[in-house]
This record gives sequence, C-alpha cells and structure tokens, in this order.
Amino acid sequence: MFCSWFTSSDHPMWRAYHDDEWGQPCHDDRLLFEYLVMECMSCGLSWGLMMRKREIFRQVFAGFDPARVARFTDARLGRALAADGMIKSRRKLEGMRGNARCYLEVQREFGSFDAYLWGFTAGRTVVYRENLAGGMATRSALSDLVAADMRRRGFRFFGTVLAYSYLQGVGVICDHDPDCPAGRRALRAANVLLCSLEDPPPPPPRSLPRLPPPPV
Repeated sequence: MFCSWFTSSDHPMWRAYHDDEWGQPCHDDRLLFEYLVMECMSCGLSWGLMMRKREIFRQVFAGFDPARVARFTDARLGRALAADGMIKSRRKLEGMRGNARCYLEVQREFGSFDAYLWGFTAGRTVVYRENLAGGMATRSALSDLVAADMRRRGFRFFGTVLAYSYLQGVGVICDHDPDCPAGRRALRAANVLLCSLEDPPPPPPRSLPRLPPPPV
C-alpha cells in the first residue's frame, strides 16, 4: 500500500519522490534550501509543475547553493528569467535571492538551517491524530508559527500553507498514510511527537550564543 494521493498510474517521478524523499527526515542544509526554493516558487502554482521544473531550477539557482544565489546580481537574475523552461516571474526570482540571504542569516544565527527548523519541534517528527484518522490538513499551529517566524526574518512567498507543505516534505511533519511502507521507514528514523493540529508547538528555537568579537 501507498499513500492515498499516490496511484500506480502516476509518473515514475512521483513514485521516486514519494518513496525516497517525501516525509523522510532531512537534516542536510543544501537539500533543505532546495526544498525551500521549490516550495516558495510553487506559490500560486502546483507541486507537480515544480517537480517537472526541478532540474531547470537546479541550473538556474546554482545547484541550490544559497551562498551563490544570495550573490546574484540583477543581470544574473535577468539571465535566469530568460532560461528555457523557467517560470517567468521576476518577483519570485528576486524573492529567492532575498530568501537565500535570509537563509544565510539563519545559518549564522543558529549554526545551521537544520538546527533552526528542527528546533521548532525539539528535533521530533510530528504526527497528527487527525491525519491518522484519515484527514489531510493543509495548516497547523506549528506551520502558523514557522511561517510567521520566517516572514519576520524576511522570507517571502512562505505562508502557513506552504510552510505546512514544506514541513511535510522534509519530515518535520509525517503525513504518510499509516499503512504506507515509506511512512513506516520515515518513522523508524524519527523521534515521534503525537499531537493534534491545534496543539501549541514547543517554544521556538533559540539562537546560538553570540561570540565576543576577537581581540584587536
């Protein structure tokens, strides 16, 4: 059995994504940025389109390297916009450059984006009782908190619905169906927190102590 949203007639791309990526706990900062770019670019569009554009994004966004994307000039954004198959939204491209700069700030503050993101659940994977009973939420108290904190930090194109989808994708939330083999594999690798959608999440992550400036 697989998740109810997956059918055997879907493109093999979906099968691989479902089996090997979606909902598996991710702690790699480069991959976390890749998923973040795809989620933010999906604003107003479909995730299926993002999957089909993934390799174009990889080329345009310098292999999903946040440090390189943060340094993009306006001219570089123009070339990215003109790339074959690229989504033609300069606002989104400017937003991804800005998000990369915010991403680097988070890394500097917390040591890694992984530490920041997983800090919202104290390193635990959330499983919602409502979804175990057959529901499929699109937001929760946790996604509200993450979206609000990231917007406060300057991230764009990242409301609570996209935050929920992002947290699903990187395994902070596990919404695989209970009988799904990929979901069971994800939960074996996770420290599970069972709760309800509106349960208040743990306190937000705390930044690392700031080191004193080096002596002159």
